[in-house]
Amino acid sequence: MDNTEFMVYWIDIPGGMHATPTGNMNEALKIANRMRDANMRFVTIASESVANVGKLGVDSVIDGKCPDGGDFLGRTSRHGMAMKRGAV
Repeated sequence: MDNTEFMVYWIDIPGGMHATPTGNMNEALKIANRMRDANMRFVTIASESVANVGKLGVDSVIDGKCPDGGDFLGRTSRHGMAMKRGAV
């Protein structure tokens, strides 16, 4: 069983640093999205998961669609990372 702990870090507008732990990657992603929606800055997720390999983001495109169903728009000019509609 993987007991990986994820940490979500962010900075609020006055500059205060915050972090919250969670044992679930889906929950970490939800927290990070809530912080971004609330205009927090430098929102990031960190873990020491040995099971997590590769870059976060789009890992496959089938018939022009990302795994979440969004349209695949190509690659960014930076780092060759995949981009999808609505991505920031």
